[in-house]
Amino acid sequence: MNRRRRLATVVGSATLAALALNLQTPTADASDHTDGAVASDGAADIGDLYAWNDGEGNTVLVLTYAGLLMPGDDPVYDPEVLYTFHIDNTADMANAGDWQDNKNDNESDIQIHARFGMNGNGEMGLQVIGLPGAEGDLVGPVGTDLGESGANATAAMFDDPFFFDFFGFTDTVANLQDDSDAADLAFASLDPKGDGPVDGIAGTNTMAIIIEFNSDLGADKNADGFMQLWATTGRVVR
Repeated sequence: MNRRRRLATVVGSATLAALALNLQTPTADASDHTDGAVASDGAADIGDLYAWNDGEGNTVLVLTYAGLLMPGDDPVYDPEVLYTFHIDNTADMANAGDWQDNKNDNESDIQIHARFGMNGNGEMGLQVIGLPGAEGDLVGPVGTDLGESGANATAAMFDDPFFFDFFGFTDTVANLQDDSDAADLAFASLDPKGDGPVDGIAGTNTMAIIIEFNSDLGADKNADGFMQLWATTGRVVR
C-alpha cells in the first residue's frame, strides 16, 4: 500500500545505471491530467508545473506526471523518460506580458534534467543534473532528500493538489452548446443543489519531481529577477 503524502512537504544514494539518451525531437505534444496527446504514456504525461519562492531566497519547482493514480497503485519511475525544467532568466517582464508578439527569445538559459535508474539491488534512484547551487549531480534513492536547502531534490508519489470540477466543466460545455436558454448562458443551472464546486480528482495521487534552488539566477542579466519557467519530457527511442 502506498503511503500518501502532500506536496506541501518537500521531501530526494544508489548508483544510477548509465543511460545513453536518444530523444525523439521532431514533434512537441502538450498534455495535462491525462487529456492530452501523450495521455496513454503516464510516465511522460506532464500534469502541472508549480513554482514559488519559499520566502528564504529559494525557488521551488514541482513537476507532476502520471496523474489519477489511486491509493494502492505502484509509483511510476521510468528510466527511459527524461524530465527537464527550463528557465529563461533573460526575458523582459513587460515584453513577456505580450504573449502573442514579444521581443524575448523565449529560450531556456538554464536546463535542469531529472531521470530515474535502478541499481544492482533493484532499488530505484533519482539523478538530477544541472541544479543551480549543487556541487555536481544529485543522486540517491527516490522518496528521500537529495542535497540540502538551496540545492535539493526528491521524487515520490503525492496527494494531487490540483482542483478540477469535472462535472461543472462538462455542464458548462453543454450549456454553451445550446444558447436558446438565457438562464443557461448565465450558468444559472450549473449548481442546482447549491453544493458548490466538487473536486473531481479528490482522493487521487500523482507522481512528482521536486527541486529547490537559490533563486538568484543571472541577476546581472535581469535586474527584475524575472524568470519564465516550463517543463518538458522526452522518451528514449531505441
